Amino acid sequence: MSDEVTAASKSSTDGLSDEAFIEALKRRQKKPFHKRWWVWVIAAVLAIGIAGNTGNNDVQELAAETPAVEEVAEQQEGKEVAEELEPEVLTSTSGLESAIVTRVIDGDTIVLDSGDHVRLIGIDAPERGEPGSSEATEFVRSRIVGQTVWLEPDGSNIDRHDRLRRYVWIVEPTDPRDEVQIREHMLNYLLLSEGHAEVMIVGSPRNAALFRAAVPAPPPEIFLSQDEEADSEVTVWLSATGSSWHSINNCGRMNPDRATEVTLEEARRRGGLSPCSRCNPPE
Repeated sequence: MSDEVTAASKSSTDGLSDEAFIEALKRRQKKPFHKRWWVWVIAAVLAIGIAGNTGNNDVQELAAETPAVEEVAEQQEGKEVAEELEPEVLTSTSGLESAIVTRVIDGDTIVLDSGDHVRLIGIDAPERGEPGSSEATEFVRSRIVGQTVWLEPDGSNIDRHDRLRRYVWIVEPTDPRDEVQIREHMLNYLLLSEGHAEVMIVGSPRNAALFRAAVPAPPPEIFLSQDEEADSEVTVWLSATGSSWHSINNCGRMNPDRATEVTLEEARRRGGLSPCSRCNPPE
């Protein structure tokens, strides 16, 4: 096989590993020769054309202008290999519908090779332009674009925008109700657990409780009274050895270089300290 033909054949299968291409090519070459009818047709055309030209010069010109049978055959073979290796929807063993994802609109909406739009059940990801939208969209895109996914309905089949409502599995589950598999392989859950979406329950989906538990807990909030909030912004000075807080860093015999500035709230929390009677700091 010529290097040019091999390159031409291989160029039609860009994106495939060398091993996958070679294996497919071997399978194609194992076909019985009689099934490769186009080789016989090309050979017959060449034979008739050459026989009809009596001059040697004419024969040579015709041969020079006509591609070699083997070269044409190999080019055709490369096209057939590419066709054989087009993505196929995998057969489901779980009873779930399988499809290939062609596009991601945002973190909770995808498009299938059938043209159907799918809205992920139980979650709400940021819309385009909102904070976190790019991260959520890329999280989904990096996992499923061009890949086979498995779709599981729960409740209403479509939403008000005529999108399919589905759980989206990136690995086919052996048991769709198994919580371990949901946590590891269901895209809806992964978006929640990774902080790219919020829980949005419509109807009574069976995974509502599991989804709510998937959202990372926010840090505890600290509530301050109005006076405490004001005190947290006021600062006072502590001497290196004294037992009082001061309004200035050089009160009395204080060494300004060793004085420490803290909030009034912090000074109050430290035991054994009281406001200085000389410089009258806030109490």
